[in-house]
Amino acid sequence: MFAHFDRLTEANQAFHRIVNPNLYSWNAIMLAYVKSGHHQIALKVYQDLQNSCPELDGHIFVSALRTCFSPVNLGQGRQIHMQAIENGFEFDDYVGSTLVEMYAKCSDLESALAVFNRLPRWRAISCSLLIGGFVDAGEEYIALELFRKMVEKDVELDEVSYISILEACSNIAALGHGRQIHALLIELGLEFDVRVGNAIIDVYVNCQRLLEADTLFHRLPVKDIVTWTTLASGYAYNGFNKEAMQIFDDMEHYGVTPNSITLVLILRACSSVSALEQGRRIHARIVECGTELDDFAGSSLIDMYGKCGSPDDAIIMFERLPKTTAIAWSALIAGTADNEEGSKAFLLFEQMQRENVIPDRALFVCILKACSDPTHLDYGRFIHCHVAESGLGTDIFLANALIDMYVKCESLEDACTLSKTLPEQDLVTWSLLIGGHVQQGFALEALQFFDKMCNEGVEPDGTSFVCALKACSSIAALQQGRRIHGQAIEKGYELDPFVSSTLIDMYAKCGSLEDAQRDFERLPKPNIVDWGALMSGYAQIGNYSLVLQYFKAMQSRGIEPDEISFLSLLAACSRAGLLDAGCAHFKEMRDNHGSVPSLKHYNSLVDIFGHTGCLEEVEDLLETIPFGNNLVGWTSLLTSCRRYFDPSTGRRSFDRFIVMDRTNATGYVLMENIYSQMGMWDDANEIEELRKYANGWKKPGKAFIEIGNQVHNFAVGDKSHKESSAIYAKLEGLNLQLQEEGYVPRVDLVMDSTSEDDKVDALCGHCEKLAIAFGLISTVPGTTLRVSKNLRMCADCHNATRLISKLERREIIVVDAYCTHHFGNGICSCTEHL
Repeated sequence: MFAHFDRLTEANQAFHRIVNPNLYSWNAIMLAYVKSGHHQIALKVYQDLQNSCPELDGHIFVSALRTCFSPVNLGQGRQIHMQAIENGFEFDDYVGSTLVEMYAKCSDLESALAVFNRLPRWRAISCSLLIGGFVDAGEEYIALELFRKMVEKDVELDEVSYISILEACSNIAALGHGRQIHALLIELGLEFDVRVGNAIIDVYVNCQRLLEADTLFHRLPVKDIVTWTTLASGYAYNGFNKEAMQIFDDMEHYGVTPNSITLVLILRACSSVSALEQGRRIHARIVECGTELDDFAGSSLIDMYGKCGSPDDAIIMFERLPKTTAIAWSALIAGTADNEEGSKAFLLFEQMQRENVIPDRALFVCILKACSDPTHLDYGRFIHCHVAESGLGTDIFLANALIDMYVKCESLEDACTLSKTLPEQDLVTWSLLIGGHVQQGFALEALQFFDKMCNEGVEPDGTSFVCALKACSSIAALQQGRRIHGQAIEKGYELDPFVSSTLIDMYAKCGSLEDAQRDFERLPKPNIVDWGALMSGYAQIGNYSLVLQYFKAMQSRGIEPDEISFLSLLAACSRAGLLDAGCAHFKEMRDNHGSVPSLKHYNSLVDIFGHTGCLEEVEDLLETIPFGNNLVGWTSLLTSCRRYFDPSTGRRSFDRFIVMDRTNATGYVLMENIYSQMGMWDDANEIEELRKYANGWKKPGKAFIEIGNQVHNFAVGDKSHKESSAIYAKLEGLNLQLQEEGYVPRVDLVMDSTSEDDKVDALCGHCEKLAIAFGLISTVPGTTLRVSKNLRMCADCHNATRLISKLERREIIVVDAYCTHHFGNGICSCTEHL
């Protein structure tokens, strides 16, 4: 009765006017204090009641327990629990349920579960509290097991219980359980309850089953803002940003007013696809909501403008914020880094420090992104020192960001050193190290990191398999590739779309197109990347007819060719010397498929014209294409000038080359070769002096050959291999046989002013020849040799390898920086070495 008084004071006065209050009166005044939040006073009333009336009923214990629904009162709650047991009320339906509720709200789930399991009857409120408690504590699997037992006992659960268990399924992406519960809710007629429906959609969203989420969304008769936001978040977080933005348009169409959370979510989708105008629309709606200057919305707006290429608007938004937190600074610095303005990002970071803003983990990641360029390595090391001083040096997320920065700055030594200081290396750490070594040409080291990762018990994922397979591709390590392929099958990654296309590419680059073909044909539904990998493999050996066949087959299956598909066609035309076909495909891409040719397509056309001797046309094309600083194109023309003995066009090409990159040795070497083969020694020497003056050092050649399960590498003139004496003896014997076959060493390719014999010896020590000789002495007759080289094969080595394949009766596959050469019986798969 006292609980109904308007003021607690009146209730207290009324209670104290009673001479001998009964248990009902004591309970009523306790409830009045509990409902008003005066739990300590309610507990004092309970203690007074114990002193005056030792025999208590269940209602008193329930009220007393309700004063302990906070962790700070858990000790008092345990005492009341013991008193309830002493008075025989533990198994009382309402007392037991309240005990479960008390322990659950105090986060003592073990005690809550113990009481719950002893209850004679499970009430819906107890079930709901217990399931919700375990979900909140991150114990979703226990919650699911409890739910299963509740269903078996036919407990009538309420909507809150179902929402909690659906949250558990969502948190751990338990799709199977989620679908079972969805089916049960359909039977119970609860599927279309808006809160239950929202929870089901959330399960499908977090399990990446967007079609099922979208289907239920459209079936719900009533949708609230949570429904719309949940589906939009599913599309945005799974990379379907345009679909997320469409949901915003649909909301406006149906007159649904988005809240600030929905707007920020759609804003981030705009950021991901650089949809500036849509972002401005969202900005206007955020202004209408009055949340523009909130830290969350304001930082998201800064992020959107930065990522949409409007840094000035990002700065304007930043300066309007009443308080600039680390989140806002992170957004501004990240946007500056995205616009490749590293120096500005550094100035912003220093300004932030002057304003005494303490950088957090996210901010450090943003500034490290700005350092991810070799020219900013020193600043990256400076930030690394800041990270260490902040006490975050061993944070694995931040450590991986630092390793990523060092990898992108081409400082593998720093990356490896940092990784060794970590208490534990996770999958991301290993993948960064493996991928970084592959990108910088250290394939052997990349494979060693992959094996070490597996040996330390870290399970590889699709990304690490892709990196390891690329390492095999770059050094034509077929056996290593097959071994890693077997691991991918064992771990269930063979049909992963990224792994499958990389496998095809790996087999093709290792010169095993049969394996590439087999893997392609095993795919249930090849995608555009799979088709592209196979066509690229055949293009590398100049098999135009097969590339064209697969190009047409791909189209017949309804797959529209992309830029890579046309690049393969053009590359095949170049290797095969098909000028008319190449021009026709270039025109087809532009006119029939609406594709805008990229620089790579134009350079393929340059290669095709150069291959057929149309040097004047190539020069005109390079002068007119809408791309500047086309180093690759002018290098291609220089190569063609060497092939067709044209020093005049070559010199003009060389002059253009050194304007773009005066320290790149490739242009100097090609120009020297042109002059040397023409006997223009003074001009050749002049180019050599220019190279030395420009400090343009040649990239060292490396060759790799796989014998058994081991990959061996050789450098030019290498004598460090344990079989070095036998290798050079084999080469000496081969040289005598080659000369009998009409082989004449291309001494004109050796620029050093040494004797004729020294030049012959220098040619003999080319790395691919060393690898081939080692392969010949290390394998039984008839074994196919696979050699990889990091540079383009020189004309002398090409001619010698062609003749060696005839003399030794071997198939020799050499993968160089230009194409894949299949040598056999004195013939190479390329039309001629150019």
